[in-house]
Formats: sequence, C-alpha cells, structure tokens
Amino acid sequence: EEFFRESDPFIHVSTYGGADLGCPVVLEVINITTEPGFLENVNKVADIFKTEFEKLKAKHPEILVSLRQLGLFMGIEMVNEHCGMVLALTGYKNGLLAVPAYNDKRVCQLLPPLITTEDQAHEIVECVDKSLADAKVMLGL
Repeated sequence: EEFFRESDPFIHVSTYGGADLGCPVVLEVINITTEPGFLENVNKVADIFKTEFEKLKAKHPEILVSLRQLGLFMGIEMVNEHCGMVLALTGYKNGLLAVPAYNDKRVCQLLPPLITTEDQAHEIVECVDKSLADAKVMLGL
C-alpha cells in the first residue's frame, strides 16, 4: 500500500514478476520467441526504425539526438531533460504510446510489440515525426 501512495505510477518493474499465472505465460512467450524464423520479422522491423530515425534526425536536428536501439527496445534521445516528458505528451496526442525514461529524462522509450508489422512500423514513425514537430513547438526549439 505504501508503494502505491508514494511511488511514480509510470515505473514498471516486471511484466511477469510475482504472479503464479505469469510463470506458465512466460514459458509460452519463451517458446514462441525462440521458434525458428520469429526474429526475422523483428530484425526487419528494427531495421525500418533504424533507417527511418536517421531521416527523422536530419529532419528534426533541433530536438532529436539519436535512437538508442536493441531490436524493438528503443530509446529516443533528445537534446535536454524536458524532452522525454514532452515527447510522451505530444506522442499521446498523436496516437503514440511512449514513456519517459526516468534514469535519463532526455530519453523517451519506444517499445512496440515484437509482432509489429512493417506497415505498422511506418505508421509509428509518422506518429513520432508529428510528435517531434509538436514537441519542438512546445519547447520553443
């Protein structure tokens, strides 16, 4: 109870931790994600994000520094500590769910599901593009 009153509700520690039902679920997730061919789509979609973020970096140099990426686990690094929260807000307004990284407030986390399609990846990039433009206005950049 004390945890919920005083902690930040955006902090997420574990999807499967401490749940009896979570144990068989995580085993099935491991089975699915280790099937031959599963990572082909993940790698293909991750490459789309890598390529498209280079274009976004050229389009939005006032705010976008880099994309930190390990597959589809991504962090959008920006120019100052206000950017992570602002991008989360502008993203939400543009249909994008992104979460500020509390260990580095310049970063906003982008974590699409591993089953994201190529078309969905392009749609997400469009939302990020609009959200970065809106964030620049909001931050006066």
